[in-house]
Amino acid sequence: MMFIFKKKKVVVDCFTTHAAINELFPIQKASNFYPDWWKDLAKTFDRTTSFGLRIPSTTMKSCVGFTNLYTNGFMIPLWSDLIVETGPKNWAYEFSAPSQIHSHDPAQFGEVVDKYHHLKIESPWVLREKTGVNFVWMSPTYNQMEHLGAYHIIPGIVDYKYNTGTNINILFPRVQQKVLIEAGTPLAHIIPMSDNDVQIKTHCVSEQELNKIETPSYVSSFLRKYTTNKKILEDKERKCPFGRLKQRLYKSDR
Repeated sequence: MMFIFKKKKVVVDCFTTHAAINELFPIQKASNFYPDWWKDLAKTFDRTTSFGLRIPSTTMKSCVGFTNLYTNGFMIPLWSDLIVETGPKNWAYEFSAPSQIHSHDPAQFGEVVDKYHHLKIESPWVLREKTGVNFVWMSPTYNQMEHLGAYHIIPGIVDYKYNTGTNINILFPRVQQKVLIEAGTPLAHIIPMSDNDVQIKTHCVSEQELNKIETPSYVSSFLRKYTTNKKILEDKERKCPFGRLKQRLYKSDR
């Protein structure tokens, strides 16, 4: 007898207070962001061998590594045109719609980023996911081919059970340049470290509702902000009778 087990879904709830952003530039599965240059690419081309023969060869249109990348995870697109101008010492920016960028104290990085400006784009999105699965953050490089070398989006691994923020960390070289990043350009490709299918749900909520959702991101400590808040929430879950019931049920199912 063959048993077919249906995969559980990883449900990611995405919240914003901006109705226009939710409508025009929602967080979506990565499969909705195949770059135009790849869409226009032919499946084959004629390659000339060392003997002068013309033989058919495949292009990136058939690259499994590429297609697998875009069939996994989801992306956060930029919600407004953004111009960033940098120089050896300073940087400046302007959005077409109200948004903010700030920077961490350089001492947090040490000398490793001396050749770069660190910018953190404040994202209008707050994410929640109940199971605690980890997500890999990476740069959507293939969607930013025209800007290769102009900036680099910093990767990382996060969860959205104890963390809700989606701010975008970028490094710009300390060179004289002006970069236009157009609205709709993917800024982050987020891939779950799970074989389960991902379901994206976007919601437009009030500021008051968003504040309730963002509570786990509250800064309660000078040091180890994330781990401190996570421990507090985990302790609350263990003390909750329903939390203990869920733990017993989980153990009994294993």
